[in-house]
Amino acid sequence: MQLRPGALTLRNSHQASRSLLISTCAIRPRCSPAVDPRFPSHFASYHNTPRRSSAWGAAVQVAGHMASNAINRVTKGDMHIDPLRTVAKEMKFLTGNIRNLLGSGHPALEKVAKYYTHAEGKHIRPLVVLLMARATALCPKAERRAPTQTYAGINSPISPDGILSDVNPTSPFTGPPLDPQQSNSDILPSQRRLAEITELIHTSSLLHDDVIDHSVSRRGSPSANLEFSNKMAVLAGDFLLGRASVALARLRDAEVIELLATVIANLVEGERLPTMAVSDSSSAERLVVLASTRAVITLPDDSLVLTPATITLSPSTGRIVDIVHDVLPASSFPASTTYIDHGDKVLLPGLVDAHVHLNEPGRTEWEGFWTGTRAAASGGVTTVIDMPLNAIPPTTTLADFKEKLAASEGQCWVDVGFYGGVIPGNAADLLPLVEAGVRGFKGFLIESGTYAGINSPISPDGILSDVNPTSPFTGPPLDPQQSNSDILPSQRRLAEITELIHTSSLLHDDVIDHSVSRRGSPSANLEFSNKMAVLAGDFLLGRASVALARLRDAEVIELLATVIANLVEGEFMQLKNTAQDERNPAWSQEAVDYYLRKTYLKTASLISKSCRASALLGNADAATVEAAYAYGKNLGLAFQLVDDMLDYTRSEKDLGKPVGADLELGLATAPLLYAWKANPELGALVGRKFEGEGDVARARELVLQSNGIEQTRALAQEYSEKAIEAISGFPDSEAKDGLIEMAMKALQRQK
Repeated sequence: MQLRPGALTLRNSHQASRSLLISTCAIRPRCSPAVDPRFPSHFASYHNTPRRSSAWGAAVQVAGHMASNAINRVTKGDMHIDPLRTVAKEMKFLTGNIRNLLGSGHPALEKVAKYYTHAEGKHIRPLVVLLMARATALCPKAERRAPTQTYAGINSPISPDGILSDVNPTSPFTGPPLDPQQSNSDILPSQRRLAEITELIHTSSLLHDDVIDHSVSRRGSPSANLEFSNKMAVLAGDFLLGRASVALARLRDAEVIELLATVIANLVEGERLPTMAVSDSSSAERLVVLASTRAVITLPDDSLVLTPATITLSPSTGRIVDIVHDVLPASSFPASTTYIDHGDKVLLPGLVDAHVHLNEPGRTEWEGFWTGTRAAASGGVTTVIDMPLNAIPPTTTLADFKEKLAASEGQCWVDVGFYGGVIPGNAADLLPLVEAGVRGFKGFLIESGTYAGINSPISPDGILSDVNPTSPFTGPPLDPQQSNSDILPSQRRLAEITELIHTSSLLHDDVIDHSVSRRGSPSANLEFSNKMAVLAGDFLLGRASVALARLRDAEVIELLATVIANLVEGEFMQLKNTAQDERNPAWSQEAVDYYLRKTYLKTASLISKSCRASALLGNADAATVEAAYAYGKNLGLAFQLVDDMLDYTRSEKDLGKPVGADLELGLATAPLLYAWKANPELGALVGRKFEGEGDVARARELVLQSNGIEQTRALAQEYSEKAIEAISGFPDSEAKDGLIEMAMKALQRQK
């Protein structure tokens, strides 16, 4: 490095340079900013600029705390086989990864989004997905089927009537890829469907916006929330979004799917824009001035001279603006200037090592920030430049760069600069990386193989620039999956996606059901308002949609997209009266079948399809995939049956929510349905949804007097045994034992 005007100082736009070593004898490495408060201890610390708070910024915190602390939510207790221990490391990573997925710069939204994870939660779904991934890794493998090229599946049903039959009804091949598009064709079926999808997404956003904004009219008519209630407006918006997600997945175009998935996320992010303060970009730049009576200066002929000098630096560009061969006083500069007089200490160029591999995060055992920069300092190096691809994740996207910066915090003994990586598909990430402070790029013909794009940002900072910021190639295809691998990055991300979808449904369910508590704490809608709960739920679903699209697996994308639709379908079924004839309600087996179908859609769909997707991502053979699905379906049904039973057998203190909530909502669950079979008196109460005076208390009394709870427990045990039987053919392993324990424990839980 040279001390001459225009020379780079390897600093970012928010800090003064420290690449000039000031010393009278020897180098003193600095490992903490406290050593010299005028300078940060390392290059990476610049990103700690405080984020603005906003009212929107109260809704990304309900979506991430519900989902970001999974490792602390699974109670090991008295399990003979501890399922959590089998995947403890992955669950720990899951916590941090969900935080990364939900990072938005909107503190209020994050607070609402993450709210429920402050309370005790089960986090069953990601745990099951990870266990299934590990258990199926030992099963036979098969090549993935190539779907046929027809339009047949574009209108196929989401939830066939045989949803609970032994034949798997959720084959994702209901929507094969469309025919290749011809350059001379007219409007294609896929383009017509795309037009329909955009209208569904738009209308969904209008319905939720009217709830959020307390609107009273829309297009000359009363708004849906006013006409039908907030409950129905939220549910209708979710229904439209669920249908749009499935239709989009069935286009089977990875680029289009990711592009439209980012739209869902963008709509939620855009809700906070009106409340953001506009930063003042017109203020004059604050300069940094270093003065010394003994500075080593580079002359035009490249010779060096020891001379008094005053050196002016630009923090925004990282360059030396001017060198005066004399010591000027602080009064010679504007009052806002940072002026540092080093007296007779020697001011000389630092020694730069321009090619260093600091492999943190991900491979710290190779060489991390602490060990690598300390070694550099001991050899007289004052600045190192970190190369982009050895860490996990590599420095190829803004989100990954921020993760590297966070890992370097408080660990550097010398200045550190960063190079970004140029790989196929990350062109849209380069400008944001430059703006964030990378000092250059190194090009590669292929990506690093560390699944970098999985964490790429949804909405780059340059969203309004001429550079296309929404390139769907921010999430490149994953490397070919190896038959001998354990839990894959794609399977870990799947576990995170399932938790985001589940938590989103909880937020909206609490608005729909007017809930007052969840997991022992006030429900999010009560704590933050319906507006913030709806917004946080949408935020979670948007992030889940983008993360799902970036898996770049058409079969898995469609499978999980149908889950979003199933959750809403199940909610609609729950709203409908269980009684076939409200005027003369009589028990029938159809009422039980209806209840079980609703239970599959609301609870078991997510678990079963996530288990199936986990096996698919691991390239398991067809028999293993079907077994994984069957396990998840039966576990989900058993889990919900026990949940409905606990509403009658446990106290509010035990459950963390009001007891009798189902009856208050007019819901006839399994214990009541079995009691109804033996006691026709319950029919009239079911017909009027327990809305008459004393109906709730009377229904509860009749259920407790009957054997409805015992029959429900027996049915739950039957489904639990079916779940265990489904995976009986899996090779013996701790993961298989963990899945078996999960099925057994579902029957024993008390909350």
